[in-house]
Amino acid sequence: MKFKDETYQDNLTGYFFLDKRIASIYEAIEDAQYRLDNQNHYTRVEFHDLGFSVRNFSLEREVIDNADAERLALNRIERLRKRQSRFKYLLNELDAQEQFYLKEKYEQGKDIKEQPDIEEKALAIYEEMEEYKHELSRYRQSSF
Repeated sequence: MKFKDETYQDNLTGYFFLDKRIASIYEAIEDAQYRLDNQNHYTRVEFHDLGFSVRNFSLEREVIDNADAERLALNRIERLRKRQSRFKYLLNELDAQEQFYLKEKYEQGKDIKEQPDIEEKALAIYEEMEEYKHELSRYRQSSF
């Protein structure tokens, strides 16, 4: 049966945890900013097999690289928020019992009796989310 497909189940589980992925991206942005603010800005001499070399801190390069990385991360957060909003919308279209089943199985990870009719709806949600993810990536490519 199609419900045994681990990729489908893993991806569906992932949609329940988009908020954690978004939080981890914010943490990575803060971590990168902390490392930029607290790194050594002095010129240094490095010794290696061929002798030594002088390394300078390039404020311009470091700031540009950090700004680019932050911009990419914020764009990723925006796409994840859109996917999260669509997933919540689709989930809210289900009745309370169906939502409960999906949350118990995919969010809580409980081993509960499979209900094929609800799994069919979950599969439809998964397929719609995959299509939406593709639409977002197509939009992103056309915006450049």
